[in-house]
Amino acid sequence: MISESLILILIFPWIMLIYSRDIRWFYTIVILGFVHIIQVGIKYFTKPLNLKWLKRPDEARNCDLFSTNGKVAGQSGFPSGHVSEVTAFFVSIYFLFPQYRNYKYIGIIWIALMIYSRIAKKCHTFLQTIAGLSLGIAVPLIILKLL
Repeated sequence: MISESLILILIFPWIMLIYSRDIRWFYTIVILGFVHIIQVGIKYFTKPLNLKWLKRPDEARNCDLFSTNGKVAGQSGFPSGHVSEVTAFFVSIYFLFPQYRNYKYIGIIWIALMIYSRIAKKCHTFLQTIAGLSLGIAVPLIILKLL
């Protein structure tokens, strides 16, 4: 399933950094790290609020990176980490590597498939995936503005 493709997104910048020694791959890794820390932090700090729209759907199962964590219904699912990290990856590539801008449609399709996958798998609601999409766009833009 497309959800497991996140593993490739997380490994690819490291491989490219080692291979090319291009500092822009390091920036991509830093951006992905910030997105991860922020989305985990949001989940941690909103957990005590106990609001239904922050929780994963009742049918949520095996929603972690390797699809092995069993039933996770009712746990914090806002925002979608998969969607935020895939979006941050493609936004970073788009702005850091102008020579790859012709491939933007691959990124858009991949992000759309990730959103669909997370909803179809019942790991997230539509709102949670849109929050992940927003986070994945905002964080790279802010960090790249600061560079």
